[in-house]
Amino acid sequence: MVRTNKVKIFEAYVLRILSIQFTLLGILYLYYKQWWTGIIIILISFLFGTIGQGLKHNKQRSAINLAKGQDWNFLEEDNDEELMLTPEESYLIGKPIIYTCFIVIITSLIIYFHQGLRWYISLPLSLATGIFYPLLLFFFGIFWTQLTIKKTKY
Repeated sequence: MVRTNKVKIFEAYVLRILSIQFTLLGILYLYYKQWWTGIIIILISFLFGTIGQGLKHNKQRSAINLAKGQDWNFLEEDNDEELMLTPEESYLIGKPIIYTCFIVIITSLIIYFHQGLRWYISLPLSLATGIFYPLLLFFFGIFWTQLTIKKTKY
């Protein structure tokens, strides 16, 4: 059986934060009267919610239960669980990270194009952003693991 607390942590700390950031970025573009870019980025921010709804622990939940939000008690239930990911957990987290990375690449390409950069500059920059994003998640995971280890030792 696959424990889904680490997948829930990915949903809470990565997908939700990215969704909020992209929504605020879209509102910022709307504030500066760049309508199409703002609307597209706000619509893209909803894709993070669809990735979260596609996670294993959310597949059996109804739309009403998903609208109520997530129970945050899972963060305290996980104290005695080992820190290493099982192969099933890494697969469950790997697919959403790839989808999220693809959304980040497309959105950065739209933003670079909108800022007036040529395609031969925008494309490598957006690919570099897509490569940098999983590395950022990797270092966040190492940092979070170190915080958890220090928390359990004391």
